[in-house]
Amino acid sequence: MEGSDLSVPILNSFASLSISNVNIDFAEGNSAGDFTASLNQYLQSHGSNKITKFRISFAPLDAFAPDIENWIHSAVSRGVEDLFLDFSMGFDHNSEQYRTGMKPFKLPDSLFGCRTLICLTLSHSVFSPPAGFTGFENLKSLSLSYVNISEDMLQWTISSSPLLENLVIKNCGNLETLNVSSYSLQKLVLVAPYSNLYDIEITAPKLQSFIYYGEHIFGDAVFHPKNHFLDISSLTDAFISSMGLEFTEPEHDYIKLLSDLKQVKILTVCTATLLDVTTYGDHFDHENLPVVLGNLKELQLLVDNLNLSYIYGFFRYCPVPLLERLFIILPATFQVEEPASYGSTKVEEPSTVVFEHLQVIKVVNFEGCASEMRLLGFLLERAPVLESLVLVLPPRCREDKSELAIEQNNLYVQISLLSKASPAANVLLIHSTDDDESLKPTHTEYFSEFTGFPNA
Repeated sequence: MEGSDLSVPILNSFASLSISNVNIDFAEGNSAGDFTASLNQYLQSHGSNKITKFRISFAPLDAFAPDIENWIHSAVSRGVEDLFLDFSMGFDHNSEQYRTGMKPFKLPDSLFGCRTLICLTLSHSVFSPPAGFTGFENLKSLSLSYVNISEDMLQWTISSSPLLENLVIKNCGNLETLNVSSYSLQKLVLVAPYSNLYDIEITAPKLQSFIYYGEHIFGDAVFHPKNHFLDISSLTDAFISSMGLEFTEPEHDYIKLLSDLKQVKILTVCTATLLDVTTYGDHFDHENLPVVLGNLKELQLLVDNLNLSYIYGFFRYCPVPLLERLFIILPATFQVEEPASYGSTKVEEPSTVVFEHLQVIKVVNFEGCASEMRLLGFLLERAPVLESLVLVLPPRCREDKSELAIEQNNLYVQISLLSKASPAANVLLIHSTDDDESLKPTHTEYFSEFTGFPNA
């Protein structure tokens, strides 16, 4: 960018800066030059004061690359502990290119010599350390989003950060294999939709939480029988979603994945897993069925169509003897009910299933259609200690309160006719605007971000 362009607004967006307890926001209309001058002045006027936290969102304009490097060097030299560098401004996520022809910002060598870093968050940049990089000895949290990093360098960075507890990898599209080996890691978030990533290996004996969204890359029992989870013995919760990606090739083995994660206490799965379990269980032999989820206390089912029959198949082939909380998230928009796939008839309800410990059921975007009422009947008949059934109606465009009240009353009448194994079960039918925030599944924060669903 030429010097005469310094007054041009920053890509019709905004820049933001946070240094320790000081926050500076540059609203739309401010120029890149204004932002740069203000930050340079701030850093200069505060001399050698320690910078605990440095968080910046900015466009990686070529004209300001030296300034950006100086900002990072200044933060590093002043003992920064929390460093957040977001260079996504002007990036078109559809074409995966910058709209103005800019290139991703290459992180300066000074960053990789920082020994005080505890939390490092990087977005839309190139991670290429100089020779002699020995890792981040005090780093506890690392987040990489749209970061260009080699497979070997990522593996080295993880293994050479001995205190690393939280790792987030989002849309690092150049990765084809991922080897996570860490004896301190407690939480792993992996987002890889439409990526080239086809193989993963995890050795993390202290890992407690595994969050995954993307095309399932954990192999196939026939073609890729490799064990991808070498040690996840401490895992307690897992979120597995491939919403919108279920029918991509190759066909993936969600049953093997469930078997690998069967020790968890909290689990979220989507339609892909429900369909896979039901289809293989009803029509084929699978060496890993049934998968007994013997420790599971909380289950979330993300359903992106109204063929709810797959839920019966899941409970038939994946027993949940200790389940206490069940959340079912249905599509927020009206959909016509679909018949079961593969030419099969309606999936039969498993007659032997009993939810002996189930206390709470919550169904979000409940319309009251035939398949939903059938599912309610199935659950109510098999939950002898159920305390609460919460049904959340989907958002409505109309505002006629009397019409909504009539609809709600009609649904109450239909539900009251269903047989219940627990006479004490309380049924609560509410609108989305009145949803009780206290009854939320553990993985609520990931619903909107990774599934397209509103928060449950």
